[in-house]
Amino acid sequence: MKAAIDPLGHVPLRAHSYLIGEGPPQLDDSLWEQAGDGAVQTTPTELARFAQEYWEPRIGGPELLADRFAGAVADPHGEYGAGMFRQPGAGGTTVLQHSGAWASFRTGCATVPSERLGDGEL
Repeated sequence: MKAAIDPLGHVPLRAHSYLIGEGPPQLDDSLWEQAGDGAVQTTPTELARFAQEYWEPRIGGPELLADRFAGAVADPHGEYGAGMFRQPGAGGTTVLQHSGAWASFRTGCATVPSERLGDGEL
């Protein structure tokens, strides 16, 4: 990914998360210093580029792609493995998705590999 941000680094003009309620908006950034969950900062374009790894694996090749759901955990709507939910989609397709939320930020990433579709949204 070309536009991922170091969550612990100083990023000028970085977006912050705010809670809206009575009174002025309140800063709602996390004080945790984690990487990965809760700290992936990128653009919708980069999320769409990341989704391409599920039909054109360049990082780790087909072997890594095949292993991403090895040992997946059952979910009421499908299964969860390697940071993605795998669920049945329309017409027998498989949808891989994860909706992200941290502090007051809301994001999501979904892909339908058999249709070569990927979407990242903010």
